[in-house]
Amino acid sequence: KMNFSDRHAFEQLPHRLAQLEQRLAELQQELSLPSLYSDDPKKFAALSQALADAQHEHALSEERWLELALLSEQLERG
Repeated sequence: KMNFSDRHAFEQLPHRLAQLEQRLAELQQELSLPSLYSDDPKKFAALSQALADAQHEHALSEERWLELALLSEQLERG
């Protein structure tokens, strides 16, 4: 049986993943502006770091959700 924490994470992670995917798309769009680097190198660096952080959080969240999905499936099978 899943404990409360795992069950809560399993239910909430799909929403969090969707939020992160939206954030990744926004950051990628901002970073795709051709003149961003030359016009504002500091903003470019900050956006690049934010993108790397969001990618990392997305990967960790996705991995955790997959672990919980496998656990849920195993528990359903008995």
